[in-house]
Parts: sequence; structure tokens; C-alpha cells
Amino acid sequence: MLLPSGAMLLSVLLAADEPEPRPGAAPSAAPSLATSSRVERTQESLAPAETLEALVGARVEVRSGRPGSTVEGYSLTQIEVDPLIGVSGPIRSTRITAVYDPRIILVADESPSQGGRTVAYLHRGRLVLDAVPSARTRFFINGLFAYGNNDFLPLTSALTPTTITGQPPTEPGSTPVAPVPTPGTSRLPDQRFLTVVDLDASAGIVNSVSPRLEWRASAGYRYAGGADAEARASLPLQKGPKGSLGIAWSGSERDTWTSLLDAFDARFSSGPHSTIANLSLSWAHSWTRELGTDLVGGVTGFHSVVPDQGAVPGRVENSIRPLGGVGLRYALLGRHTFWRTSVSVLCAPLPDPITGLVVQRVGGVAGTALSPTTGLTFEVTGGGAASLDGTQQDGRVEARIIYQPVAEISISIGGRMAWLGGPSESLLGPSGFGWLAFATVSASLGNLPAGGWP
Repeated sequence: MLLPSGAMLLSVLLAADEPEPRPGAAPSAAPSLATSSRVERTQESLAPAETLEALVGARVEVRSGRPGSTVEGYSLTQIEVDPLIGVSGPIRSTRITAVYDPRIILVADESPSQGGRTVAYLHRGRLVLDAVPSARTRFFINGLFAYGNNDFLPLTSALTPTTITGQPPTEPGSTPVAPVPTPGTSRLPDQRFLTVVDLDASAGIVNSVSPRLEWRASAGYRYAGGADAEARASLPLQKGPKGSLGIAWSGSERDTWTSLLDAFDARFSSGPHSTIANLSLSWAHSWTRELGTDLVGGVTGFHSVVPDQGAVPGRVENSIRPLGGVGLRYALLGRHTFWRTSVSVLCAPLPDPITGLVVQRVGGVAGTALSPTTGLTFEVTGGGAASLDGTQQDGRVEARIIYQPVAEISISIGGRMAWLGGPSESLLGPSGFGWLAFATVSASLGNLPAGGWP
């Protein structure tokens, strides 16, 4: 999706190999950076229920603060409503999850001259088809779409779902795990509200050669960016195919090795064109029941063409650069309590979504969650990222207290801070800094898809 967040890589670091719990629920230990989808485990999770299950819910967040502005004393108050409706369940040997979850933002500014748009409506949807025709083979189709007015203010949403990358979901109905973790938020457009489109689809196969060895392959297409000419002036449209091929081997109950070749082609409406291929090797090791580490290393090769832009001459670049990451995860789980902490640092080259140039980016994120008793959780997350050419930097921090009186209802209060450097800082005013406080209420009927609320 196009929602901005420096904590996007948190979804790779903290999204469990088991489905992520709803806010306030006791989560399992954090996953590895190289999650392996086991067909045997998947078949157990695909044990058919009797009927399709309806998914109905809503989340409402009220937030207010100082997002930064050229107007002295400017403050912002927003109400975000995220309804959700969908179905999930088996159809013969295939499990289907289809969800429509629009994002509706009502804006009320203290300064009317700064208000502009008062309502932003972003259509969003997900479709996952997961078929296990035999004990060794699994087919999957994943689709995400979004269209409408998106709010790019980094304070409006701290956590966003992982976009489809062509990897199979770790559990039926879950969001796929990125093959190469994305090192933080890339540069944001200079306009807060833009009409955007995002279509992301992929299909693939996972085949188990033995209980310890499996191979996987996938192919897909991405079409995302500004939906019209006005929006593309700030956020160019980028489109192109993608694919991946890899193997995963469990050397022991404590170790998983994954080798992956993934590639994509990105053609920008503003002219730049990049073809990128990543070859990576990942090692996930569980030292104890509570402690695990992850290592990712490899190389990225790319061909990038940037045409002439007025007085700025074009250029063609062919290069090979390193990619790598390291993560640490610790989870102490009790019958009614838990404490979970994760830290990750990642580095990889990526095309800038505004200029189309391929730049090396490094990012880090840390998160901790403590539940002293059933239904009560304290969470703090923070992260930062920067491009090595100095064109973009960002930092985010969020703290919240979550109370869940019953499984279907969650209430949380907290605060967010964000800092942006480089051209994106205009979203937060001359200082590039902003903050706000928020209160959120979520209610649902039925089991929400793995990965929680979008």
C-alpha cells in the first residue's frame, strides 16, 4: 500500500510466523527475517471449517497534535474510521480470504487556511487464495488494491501492512513476508493529500522436496503511484513485473537457511527506468526458546536509466551493491503475561519513488511490548532510516497503552512523534518535526485475517 511509515519494516521484524494477534492479545515470539512456510503446517491450518466465516469490524482513531507548519500555533485534529467487511474460509481444497477495508479520514484544522481537504477516502482491499492440492505442493494467489485520497502525513499512521512481494503468505490469509526486508520508508511526496492507485498481484508455488527442503517460485505485477496527472507531478506512477525463485532448508529445529533470487522492473511515468535483481542468503537461528537471531546477506545488481530533465543531463548506471541485515528477537511468554523485544538493522539499494534513482538505504527499528496481565499491554516502537546519498532521512516513535476487555474489543491511547529530513521535511514544516496524541477503539466480529487490522 501507499501509506507511509518508517515502521514498515516492523511488519517484517515483528509479524509472527504465526498470525499476528489483534491489539492487546498476547503475541508469540517475533519471527525470523527469513520465514519458512512449511506445507505440512499449512495443511494443518487449512483443515476446513464447515462454512465461510464473515469478517465484520471497525476501528476509530481520534488524534490531535502539532504536525509542524509554517503557521505559528497550527494544530491538527483528525478522526479516522476504518470499517472492514469480508469473508474467510475454505472452498474445497482452497482457502479464500477477501476483505474490503477503506480508510476514511475526517480533518478538522485549527487554522481553516491550512485545512484544504476535509474528508479523504481511500478504497482498499485484499484477496488471498491458498490451495494445498497435495501434501507436498501449495499454490497461492495474492492481490492488494487501493484507490482514492491518501494522507501522506507520517503521523497519521505508524504501522502499515506489508505490500505483496511474491512470497507466499506464512499462514492462509496472511500478508506475505518480504523476501528482502525494506530498509525504512522511502522519500515521501511534497503534497500531503494525493489521489493514488495501487494494484499489486502475484501468484506462485511452494513445493516440499523433503520435510526439511522446499523450493518456491512466483511472478507478479505492480502498478502504483499518482492516479492522475496532477498527483503524478508529486508521486510518479511506477509499474512493472516482478518474480522470485528460492529454496529453504531447515538444517535443524533451530536453524533455517533460505537462498532467494528476486527481481523486479520499475518504469516511472516521469521517465526513469530501473531493473533490479537481489541474490540473498538468510540464516535464522533460535538460541533458546526465548532468544533468536537473523542474518541476511547478499548482493544487488541493477541497470538504471534516467533521461535528460531540462538542464540536468541524463545518466545510465550499471552497478552491483551489497545488501544485508541483522536482527535480534527475544520473547518471554507466561500464562497471563508476556514481554517481547526485537531489534533490526537493514541495508539495501532501492529506487527512489520520487526521482526514480536507485539509492542505497539503511534503516533500523526497535520495538518492545509488555503485558503484565491479561488484556493490558504497553508498547513502544521506534525506527529511523536514511539514504546514503543524504537526500532523505526519517525517524518515528510511537508509544501506546492497549486495553482489551474482551476478545472483540480493543481500546488504546498513546502518542506519536516523527522527524523528516531532506525534501520530504516540508510535510512537517520548516523544522521537519511533528507530534500528536491519539485514542483508538477497535471492534470486530469473526477472526480478522492474519496480520491484524490493515
